[in-house]
Amino acid sequence: MASLEYWKGLHSHIDTINRCKTTRVLVVYAGKDMLIETKISRELASSFIDHHELNCKDNGEVSEKKVSRETSEFFSNGVKTVSINFEKSGHFLQRDRARYIADSIEAILRSRL
Repeated sequence: MASLEYWKGLHSHIDTINRCKTTRVLVVYAGKDMLIETKISRELASSFIDHHELNCKDNGEVSEKKVSRETSEFFSNGVKTVSINFEKSGHFLQRDRARYIADSIEAILRSRL
């Protein structure tokens, strides 16, 4: 990621997040995003420590529920960073995967109790 212009701006923040043991990170990205290359999202996610990658290979509700459970389990077990590639989704994940994002945020908050 050192080749990206915004890396200089992100680097110190990523280091700060990595040093904070209680901070959890969720990186959600799409395999068919017309604006952000998958490689860039993957590089960003892998720059956080204790990183676990998930893939959702289709747009089905069953697949989304499965990765939602896996994400929740990771955070419940103390994992710091979870990233997921919704391989068939496009740029508007906050709209198309709102349930997954909301469930994952809830899992992060519950893991801190």
